[in-house]
Amino acid sequence: MIYDEENLSAVHEYLCGNSVNILSGDFAETLKSAASGDFVYLDPPYDPVSKTASFVAYSQEGFGTQEQVRLKATVDDLTKRGCKVLVSNSDTLFIRNLYRDYQIATVKAARAINSNGGRRQKITELLITNY
Repeated sequence: MIYDEENLSAVHEYLCGNSVNILSGDFAETLKSAASGDFVYLDPPYDPVSKTASFVAYSQEGFGTQEQVRLKATVDDLTKRGCKVLVSNSDTLFIRNLYRDYQIATVKAARAINSNGGRRQKITELLITNY
């Protein structure tokens, strides 16, 4: 289901009635105010699993290896500040090595991005936590 009016209304009510901040901008800048006890979920553009599967252009600047390293440094900083952090990313050796000091779980996630519908399948993704 693409549009679930009841669920959307419930989420709207929750966000309006609770202390929830939604920020937009560079991740390092928006996370400067995160404090001990805060939960931070990071869903960056995923590390490419192959040379042909490399959609990282969510912004004009892209989100390549250096941005992944910068994100990990931000996760390290959030951890030092006492935040609970969850990062999702693709299951690549680069990401596994980058977050080797964190807890890493694998999950199967359905993907609907393929020009050939018959080739769409579940892929392994990583859930990385500091807790």
